[in-house]
Amino acid sequence: MYYFNDANWLWGILLIVPLLALLYFTLQRKKQLQNALGNPALVASLLRTYNPKRFVQKQLLIIVAIVLLICAMANFSSNQNVINTQTVNGIDVMLVLDISNSMTGTDEVPSRLLKAKEFLYDLCKQLIGNRVGLVVFAGNAYLQMPLSSDMAAAKMFIGNAEPAIATIQGTNIGAALALANKSLDTKDSKHKAVVLITDGENHEQDAVTEARKMAQNGTLLFAIGVGQNKGIALAETGTTTLKKDIEGNVVISKLNEQLLMQLCNKANGTYWHLDNQQAVTEQLLQKLQQIERKQINSEGNSFAQKSYYQWLAIAALLLITIELFISEKKK
Repeated sequence: MYYFNDANWLWGILLIVPLLALLYFTLQRKKQLQNALGNPALVASLLRTYNPKRFVQKQLLIIVAIVLLICAMANFSSNQNVINTQTVNGIDVMLVLDISNSMTGTDEVPSRLLKAKEFLYDLCKQLIGNRVGLVVFAGNAYLQMPLSSDMAAAKMFIGNAEPAIATIQGTNIGAALALANKSLDTKDSKHKAVVLITDGENHEQDAVTEARKMAQNGTLLFAIGVGQNKGIALAETGTTTLKKDIEGNVVISKLNEQLLMQLCNKANGTYWHLDNQQAVTEQLLQKLQQIERKQINSEGNSFAQKSYYQWLAIAALLLITIELFISEKKK
């Protein structure tokens, strides 16, 4: 990416306008003086060794040189991406985010899903030095990001997680846990955890079974419940019409804490209700810090600035030098 470090100097480029205007009026004045002499043959004889085009070239070279010097003063630069690889002690954490339609419920402000995303953004900041992956789910589960130490990429994928990317709606927590567990190192019985964030509405029956498999695989499960126990009525997708069941009753989406607690018990984890984001983040980090570490390769992106002001200054001086050697006389 190219940019100017001190863009205020660029206001100086406005000098081009009066300089071009001055050049224009100078040329017009020269024509007026030639016409004032009267006899065209006499004027042509007097100016037979003068080249008016070179006069214009010399002035344009000076103007371009001034622009280049202004850009040099503004420190024209670029950012170069540098990848730093280092071995650190950390753990693997799969983030599992519910993107079903029920997560659009507004019993949390601004919505369940947006509150969940804010929590995950904050969590990713605290997990630098570890590896994270992302699974999103509704009626089916989708691996959005394999394990990586790139937290910027994790935040990007979290930001893009919306109900619209799920081809099948519903809530299948079991499928999400199975995919998360599979995405971790199955040969490693330590050093890993799954963080599930959902309203707990589950339309399938295999979630508890998958939680047991996670425990057998050495994966700890931490669940974060988002939403309220009293629930909220949901609208049909893309409309303001309230969703109703077969009997015509308005469907109320409620936080299912009982299921989430049961899952955590099966997978040796802990459940929290996302009522106080900072407190939940701190308590979850304490649990994650208790997990035994392993050596992992951590890649971090940094940016090295490269300045081009010296090349612009050299180009400007070169143009000024060329201008000095251009003669307005014809050979």
